[in-house]
Amino acid sequence: MRLSLGAFLVLFAIAGFGVYLMYPAFRTPTPPEFPTPNDQAEANRQDLAYLKRALQEMDRSFSSEEWTAFDRQIDDLSKRAGGLDAAALEMGTAKAVAVANNGHTNVLGAVRGLTLNSIPLRFYWFADALHIVKADPAHSDLLGAKVLRVGGRAPNELARLLASYVGGSPGLARELGVFLMASPQALHAIGLQDSPSMAELAVQTVDGKVIERDVVALAIPATGPPPERTAQTLTFDRRELYWPRRDLSPIPLPNQAPYPQPLSDGRQWAHVLDQRAVPITLQDPNRFYWATYLTGGKVLFLQINVMMDEPGREPLRTFLEHAHEAATRQPRFAVVDLRSAPGGSYQRTLELTRDLPALIPEDGKIFVLTSGNTFSAGVVTAARLKYFSGNRGEIVGEPVGDYPQFWAEAMTRIVLPNSGLRVGYATGYHDWENGCSLRQILVCYPPNYFMGVAAGDLDPTVPVSWSFADYLAGRDTVLERVMRIIAAS
Repeated sequence: MRLSLGAFLVLFAIAGFGVYLMYPAFRTPTPPEFPTPNDQAEANRQDLAYLKRALQEMDRSFSSEEWTAFDRQIDDLSKRAGGLDAAALEMGTAKAVAVANNGHTNVLGAVRGLTLNSIPLRFYWFADALHIVKADPAHSDLLGAKVLRVGGRAPNELARLLASYVGGSPGLARELGVFLMASPQALHAIGLQDSPSMAELAVQTVDGKVIERDVVALAIPATGPPPERTAQTLTFDRRELYWPRRDLSPIPLPNQAPYPQPLSDGRQWAHVLDQRAVPITLQDPNRFYWATYLTGGKVLFLQINVMMDEPGREPLRTFLEHAHEAATRQPRFAVVDLRSAPGGSYQRTLELTRDLPALIPEDGKIFVLTSGNTFSAGVVTAARLKYFSGNRGEIVGEPVGDYPQFWAEAMTRIVLPNSGLRVGYATGYHDWENGCSLRQILVCYPPNYFMGVAAGDLDPTVPVSWSFADYLAGRDTVLERVMRIIAAS
């Protein structure tokens, strides 16, 4: 009886300790309690006071030095509260929160294309430069143009200046900074542009002509109109799945789709690939996941655009199980395209990352395609694939959008009471380069002790960026590099 009781107490203690470790991820912020503000200055001060209190209550990613810098910036904003319009408040808080240098800890606003205005042009980085890939028909003559200056500054200079408003890795800042470049309100609020309603552009067209044009912004954010404010949308806005890379495809977003699929903004757009060949990797951007075979069945190609279950389709885990079954065709190579995978739940790809390498013969290879859009669960999936593939695994493309060590895991968002700004926070530490050690047990996300791996360096083993010339010709530079490696094998 004593042994049974002792065993029970041990198990109870272990379970209790597990609950204690998981508790930070399941907490929710204490709701704000403020009287109705008398004016905008008081409303701003309430928002800043609540942000300061709630973020320190919830987020675990800041160092002590970073908390000091955050407090100093918030206090400075509070002193200037009466002079802050909506854009200045947002960009000021974005810079303060980004002090954590963690990609999951940031203001989910203009940095993610969710708030503030935007010009009717969409940019994307290629190997040579920043180019215009999508435009309002009135500006269709600019499609494909190389961006020389925005507000008098070169894109590389802007990207460097905007990084402090994004937080996280350089790859993430470069990826998401494109949204800020398209928002005159955002650039004006941080002193990088004179006008909050118009962008001064200088571009070089495909035929070499240099054009300078003032482009008027629309009130619509880059990712489309905001949804109705509900408990659900405050926790997760479906537009969060719309990253700049989505604009590479000319396939429009659906006008109607089940939550959480992103929706069209209802506008007509001209695209640089209209009437041109579209690479296979951009032909199904509205699907969360899909697979096919290349080169007569020798190459299994799998694209995962988000680690979530797609509404109306078989769950991701089931889909991946079927992909395993299809692999009984015995492909010699596998290509897993994670370049448009901003996150989700990495638990949904556990079996794939462990079992796929076992289906590929010893003389084959597994290629994992990555970009700055590969973030969160996308990074985890890439790390696990590399680990289980061993010396047969190759990471091809551009650096992922997060460090191999990052903070994540949160049940909800911090919502500022007056402005409605949503702020992401992080509670659990990840280390996909070295794995979590027992010394880190109080901070590491507990499931990683069972599912984590020490994948080592996650930088591409075959670094390559998409050439704009290839893109215009309907070729995917990164995939073609993989196919050349395969052909040489």
